[in-house]
Amino acid sequence: MKRLIWTAAAAITFIILSIGFITYINAPVSGHWGFYIWIIILANLNFALILFSLATQQKSKLLVVLPSILISMFALSLASVFLAVLAYFFDSLLQSWHLVSQLIFIAISVVLFNFLRLPLVVTDDKEPSSIILKNELGKLIERRYMVKKDIKIKKKIMDKVKYDLPHDQTLKENPSWLEIDKIIKSSNSPGRGELQRVLRLIEEIR
Repeated sequence: MKRLIWTAAAAITFIILSIGFITYINAPVSGHWGFYIWIIILANLNFALILFSLATQQKSKLLVVLPSILISMFALSLASVFLAVLAYFFDSLLQSWHLVSQLIFIAISVVLFNFLRLPLVVTDDKEPSSIILKNELGKLIERRYMVKKDIKIKKKIMDKVKYDLPHDQTLKENPSWLEIDKIIKSSNSPGRGELQRVLRLIEEIR
């Protein structure tokens, strides 16, 4: 899917550049390349957002706002292109009304993006932010268990933390990881049994 999107982005960029060359040869206009480069930037920005949404973890909370961001960005891009077309064919891209309008659209995009992600910020503030992260668990295990007989179990845990576990955001919603978090934080006297329990819980995470 990602390769298909990259191919589509490259194809559209090539088509826009080709049209730019053809129209430039036939009828050179002031600000000609600025018009086509702006369209290419907007098109690739939308493709980049699509790729970002595909790369986002399936259980990430960002998925709640991504559709709204994608639709809003596409609508603002269309409006921006429409203004650029008006300026290109009927006036000039360097006219103050056009430049100011484009700046307004950029400002609206920034404000809208921050407004749409506001629920995530509020949610994160309400939730406990102290759930242990993968790299934090690795460091704690490394520091806490220094006994020689624990080395094999510790190595297994470290390998699984490094190579097998999903993204931290996904782990925060996993019951086994929450149990590991509880064990690590509540234990005053770390022992081999605790280490084995952590390993079992990690092996349950898919």
